[in-house]
Amino acid sequence: MQRNHFKRALCVLGATVFLLSSLPVPPAAAATDEEKIEQIRQQQKALDAKIASANEEIAAIKDSIGEQEEYAEELYDKMSAQQEVIDSFNSEIDIYEGQISALNKQIQEKEDHIATLEKDIEKLEKDIEEQQVKIDATKDLLKERLVTLYMQGESSYLELLLSSDSLSNFLTRIELMENITEHDTELISEIREIVTQLENDQKVINEKIDEVKQAQALIESEKADVQSKEDEVKSKRNQAQAVQDEINAGWKEVQAIIGNLESLENQNKSLVAKYKRDQEAFDAQIQEIIRERGSTGSGTTAAGFITPIKYDSSVYMSSPFGERSSGYHKGVDLTRPGATGTPIYAVKNGKVIQATYHSSYGNYVMIDHGDGVQTLYAHCSRLAVSNGQTVSQGQVIAYIGSTGNSTGPHLHFEVYINGSRVNPGNYIPLPPRR
Repeated sequence: MQRNHFKRALCVLGATVFLLSSLPVPPAAAATDEEKIEQIRQQQKALDAKIASANEEIAAIKDSIGEQEEYAEELYDKMSAQQEVIDSFNSEIDIYEGQISALNKQIQEKEDHIATLEKDIEKLEKDIEEQQVKIDATKDLLKERLVTLYMQGESSYLELLLSSDSLSNFLTRIELMENITEHDTELISEIREIVTQLENDQKVINEKIDEVKQAQALIESEKADVQSKEDEVKSKRNQAQAVQDEINAGWKEVQAIIGNLESLENQNKSLVAKYKRDQEAFDAQIQEIIRERGSTGSGTTAAGFITPIKYDSSVYMSSPFGERSSGYHKGVDLTRPGATGTPIYAVKNGKVIQATYHSSYGNYVMIDHGDGVQTLYAHCSRLAVSNGQTVSQGQVIAYIGSTGNSTGPHLHFEVYINGSRVNPGNYIPLPPRR
């Protein structure tokens, strides 16, 4: 195999690995989420076929030819297709998470409505109890009146006159009898009004109870839908993780091949130039994320950061911010012995504007803290947050790892002020360098 062939392979490596963006590639415009998902899955089928073909080429080269350079080139082609698969998974996940958010909002609205209905029912039931007390009291008073009439019998005005001592006594008795009759009529009318009100209140209660039952049934249906979509998101994340693991393994294998080949000085110079151009392309994509999802401002909220990992005597900085032999390092690398799995914390309150995988940065998280301040955490073994999530200072957002283009487990930490990277050492204390 000629050396210029390997140079071409290395160029393919640089262009492929670093031009791959973590931003999901949106599907063609579609009327519904379901149509978008179907388009994404058709793309995934085509990519699966492309990867299968690459696997056949790799097997043939590795087993029959054994040419490391050609093998590395084919391996990079496969990694490129795998990154597109991850992007398509992320596009699906974004759609499902949007649907889940909408469903959760609907569920909350229905639960709030049910709470209002239950308060109305409780008030109506209390009103009914109070009206029932009035009915009982009025019934008792009516009974007393009826007993009084019964005790008086059916005396005529003549009997009242004959039994009266005087005309004055007679008139008094007539007046008493008329007053009793008039009051009884009022009592009966009052009872009827109260009973009518009770019947109306009970009818309203029954209607509200039916409304509560309907809302609860809809909530159960929507919760089942949420669970189904969450299961789908979990499945897609697991599939994406499996593909990420393959990319990481491929990257390490290719690095080993490059390390074993001779006369890499010229190729390395070419690769560094490619790396710089490709890094600029990735930086532009990061800028696009900040423009679309990040805040702008004075940058004063950068004050009050905590360290992204807990410091002890074993923690050290393996690479500082600024110039280094392989180019300008735009963050700081923090690590410790046995660093894999070490928790990574949000340095301040904020909102996650990107949480995904990139072939260079590996698993990474980007948080907007408001007022034009963002932070980035890269090469994580796994993430503990997702896009759009609000996080608190000190909350675990990820765990240290060695994913992407990494030579060992560490945290690559960056700070942005209005889209420009700045020295993280201006905002957090840095451990000693080793």
